[in-house]
Amino acid sequence: MIEVRGLSRYPLTGAHAEELRSATVLPGGILGDRMLVLYDPEVPAGEKNRVGQKQQPKLSQIDAFFIDSGSADKWFYIGVPDDEEGTEMTFWGGDPDCIVNEFGTDTPCIRQSAGNSAYITNFLGAPNLWLAQKTMEWARGRGIRPRDRKVRPIHIVSEASVRALQERAGTTQFGSDRFRANIVLDGDLEPFEENQWVGKCIQIGGAVLEVVKPTPRCPVPGFDQETGQNMKDIPKLYRGLEKDPSNTPVFGVYAVPTEEVETSTISVGDELFFS
Repeated sequence: MIEVRGLSRYPLTGAHAEELRSATVLPGGILGDRMLVLYDPEVPAGEKNRVGQKQQPKLSQIDAFFIDSGSADKWFYIGVPDDEEGTEMTFWGGDPDCIVNEFGTDTPCIRQSAGNSAYITNFLGAPNLWLAQKTMEWARGRGIRPRDRKVRPIHIVSEASVRALQERAGTTQFGSDRFRANIVLDGDLEPFEENQWVGKCIQIGGAVLEVVKPTPRCPVPGFDQETGQNMKDIPKLYRGLEKDPSNTPVFGVYAVPTEEVETSTISVGDELFFS
């Protein structure tokens, strides 16, 4: 049996994971996942202007979660180190007023207030950045072109693969949190078995997902997810991994919801089936 052992979403791209017991899955992915994003307004339109841990490792020290985890469409909490209370923010309505380019796709967004942006950017020491929210229509997958669905994936890793990587890395200690997955699987799995699922459909809870490709790895797993410290152990972490056609190491897989179910739920403990 293969089952869900961990379930997370990332309300603010680059910030701490919000651990869940259940998650709502829509055509656009897990509801609330990466709904907030920092971007650089000075980067020309059409170029990658999204800012994540690669550019700002201190993002990993920021807490972000939704006040009502079931709806994830109104109130959210942001907290930075040395601020015990944090702050509550709300999503803004209206038409998109900025474009954030991530994964090569232009995403319509609404800029948050100057004060909300400053709460985060002052901590990062990057006052030129701005906080934006993706539109709820985009989050729910409405009006997304078919070719764009695959750039808004659900990230899956297995504990079997993490354990195998730990053995290869020797004294380097790390857990699955380094890889910032949405779904962590465990059970009757061989290490890196998930790489063979590309092109297949899997069912977890009520969600049917198509596994679209292995996950190309960037420098982000090299950062401790509690402190933002660069552990400088990427060579060990990526030792012996398969590589994609661009010669980039891959670890875990990306999956996207199929069009069979408009709204579904995945929970910790759900079993995985091949459909």
